[in-house]
Amino acid sequence: KTRRDLSYLADGTLAEIEETIPESGLPAPVLAAVKAKHPGARILKAEKDAKGTAITYELHIQEGGRVREVVLSPDGAAQG
Repeated sequence: KTRRDLSYLADGTLAEIEETIPESGLPAPVLAAVKAKHPGARILKAEKDAKGTAITYELHIQEGGRVREVVLSPDGAAQG
């Protein structure tokens, strides 16, 4: 089951697509970066965000008792 959220500009132009994906759908560099920077963290939710040609992966992870959001580029680099 895939969930997609679409955002449009006032003129009807598609601005952004957010798509929930399984952990197995994440690029290898994204998974490697999460494991390296957050060892032992569990991925609770993964989303692929596309704004024009820019793609990022937004992950909700649980590390210890804390839930946090991590945003990475397809090559695993941290974003914003």
